[in-house]
Amino acid sequence: MALRALPNIPDKSTILHLPDIRETDASTALVLYGFEDVQECDGARTLQLVERAVDSMRALRARADYISAQSLDLIHLTQRERLQMQAELRRAREEAASFQRQAEDAMAAFAKANLRLREAELSRREAELATQRAHARAEAAETRTRSLELYLKKISRYLSERLTPDFIG
Repeated sequence: MALRALPNIPDKSTILHLPDIRETDASTALVLYGFEDVQECDGARTLQLVERAVDSMRALRARADYISAQSLDLIHLTQRERLQMQAELRRAREEAASFQRQAEDAMAAFAKANLRLREAELSRREAELATQRAHARAEAAETRTRSLELYLKKISRYLSERLTPDFIG
């Protein structure tokens, strides 16, 4: 509590202890002893009220400053957490994009392998078909060879029957 200077009246003043709002200790103020009129008494009371109001305003200001500091700390913490969350979100998106690329690469590799498998299956079928055709041609050639052999045997028999008696006799 602030002390105000009061008019100096010799031998008519004393020190009065007034309770302070914020402190449990007592504050001292110079108060006139034995007021000569009512206005002086009202002035002292007004002074006390003003001092209490000033002290209350100072206490409120200190409390407001404390709350403002806490609010600023909370804002800074919130901003820091938001930045951390944004960084985590960015990392998660990068990982998701990486996994997506890996999945796309795997799908492309699967498609290529599937195409190669189909090509190999088609080549195998073509080889089987070519083998079947070759077997069919071989069988046809063998059948023709047998047929020609039989024909040659018949010709040989015919010639041996017809030509041999003429040479013998």
